[in-house]
Amino acid sequence: MPSSSHWPLIGHDYLGQHLLSALVQQRLARFVLFSGPAHVGKSTAALWLAQVEFCQKTASGQPCGTCPDCRQLIDRQHPSCQILDGQASSSIGVDDIRQALETFHLRSWSAKRMWLIVLKAELLTEAATNTMLKALEELPEGVQVVMTSDVPERLLATLRSRATEYRWHLVPPTDFPAATAGVVSRTALLARAAGRPGLYQHFIRATEGYQQEHQLMKDALTSGGVRLPKGSSAEAYERLLDTEELIARECLLSAVGANRRLWPTDRTLVDAAASQTALQSWVDRAERLLNRHRYLDANVQPQFVYDNLAVA
Repeated sequence: MPSSSHWPLIGHDYLGQHLLSALVQQRLARFVLFSGPAHVGKSTAALWLAQVEFCQKTASGQPCGTCPDCRQLIDRQHPSCQILDGQASSSIGVDDIRQALETFHLRSWSAKRMWLIVLKAELLTEAATNTMLKALEELPEGVQVVMTSDVPERLLATLRSRATEYRWHLVPPTDFPAATAGVVSRTALLARAAGRPGLYQHFIRATEGYQQEHQLMKDALTSGGVRLPKGSSAEAYERLLDTEELIARECLLSAVGANRRLWPTDRTLVDAAASQTALQSWVDRAERLLNRHRYLDANVQPQFVYDNLAVA
């Protein structure tokens, strides 16, 4: 059985061991769905498992990362692995599915194994989903389909029911490695990442990006709110809501007299904001922020959701 030390992600070690073992022993279901919150490792795992499958030098589930197959997969250019990324194009259309399937039919004579990886499958159009359903009924021998979804509820039930689904979750703080960015405390990084390893690693790699988020929080505290440019994406509004949720959490900590702060450099600003509003108001604010997140997931007009579910 592959060692869990081969697993490249933060957290989900047991799931990683199970997936690696199933793949190496050729027991992995032909159509699997990785579902769960964004930035917890679903896409990374799907692409890494493909490396395990195709690596020329792999040993017990550890791809080398340097052979031609690994390099092609890292660059997303492997001829036997079609990758459709909804985030890159805002949707996955029927032509994308048809082109990927046509590639498989053309290569079926020369490749024993072929993979189709669909990232953010909730962005499949209805026509693309119907084409995918038909393809699953007559999937060529040796084809492995892996889909990931941050919002699996958006997938058609008929498609989701065909998959072997693996649920991913937020990762507890104890599973995160020590931060290497000297200007940012590990506690602050963990707070901002909120259980999402992808964001944690992003903040470690890109301190400047972290500081931009930090400035956004300060602007929101001092000016009473942040306005995004007209036409901003749903992802931009989600990041703004994340920041506002962190502000609410900080102010709640201050309001109840907690000594521990997640953003210690902003203690004065947070304490001042908390003192101006009653505790119950911060509780209500946090609840409304969560409601906006839920509405944002189901609405194609994020600015409308943000503006019309305003937080007092």
